[in-house]
Amino acid sequence: MNRTRLIISFVIWVLNSILLISLVYISGEVKRKREQIEDIEKKVSQMRKWAEEIKALRSAGNNKGVLEVVDELSKKYGINLESARPSGNYIEVVGRGVEPSKTIRFIWELEQQVSIGKIRLKKNISDSNLNDIELFIEQK
Repeated sequence: MNRTRLIISFVIWVLNSILLISLVYISGEVKRKREQIEDIEKKVSQMRKWAEEIKALRSAGNNKGVLEVVDELSKKYGINLESARPSGNYIEVVGRGVEPSKTIRFIWELEQQVSIGKIRLKKNISDSNLNDIELFIEQK
């Protein structure tokens, strides 16, 4: 009988130990999941804020396409573009024989409205007083 009590006590002690270890493990998992949920909630909150900013910008009329912006500015500065076409994640814009002052104003104003990834300026072959422009503009 004494031996039976000892075995039962040992089994109960083992079960209690297993339950305690399980409780500690589950508690740690719950804590990790809560932290993950908090991180996700922060990201969702930031995304909602960005969505509101985008809506505000669109309602203010700043939702022109990249090609529209390029076209308007090229007309404004009298730049005849050779091409403006999509190329991967960019829109490639090429202009030949552009005056340096117009080139600078065109690029400066374009940078205010779109994200230019790469600019390539060269002297024009036929007239060294003019520039050839190649721009790679990031598409939104």
